[in-house]
Amino acid sequence: MARKPGLRCCRRECYESKLAHFRKRYWDARSPQERKCAQAGCMGIDPVLMYFVLWQPARTAVKKLHASIPVMHMEAERLRNHASEVEMLRHRPAGCAGCGCAEVNDRKFCTAA
Repeated sequence: MARKPGLRCCRRECYESKLAHFRKRYWDARSPQERKCAQAGCMGIDPVLMYFVLWQPARTAVKKLHASIPVMHMEAERLRNHASEVEMLRHRPAGCAGCGCAEVNDRKFCTAA
């Protein structure tokens, strides 16, 4: 089955043939000594890559999260206090601005006047 140029093949056989082509062209063309040296180099680089790509970013993220937990707890407590204050003000009768008296039109009972 011929492929049209420019179209990507996503079937397993296509990937296997690309891998076989890479192996034949690049890997098998190397001498056994070069292959062993490349494998040893990869085995030496793997732990370093694992540390810098996986371990260190996760560790710094955990440290930042642990530092932000108390701040988030304080924010949550502040929001709870604001919510209770809003609920308290919602049930208070409408009054003149600032003092909370019930008579808006009759200012003689207002203690703020």
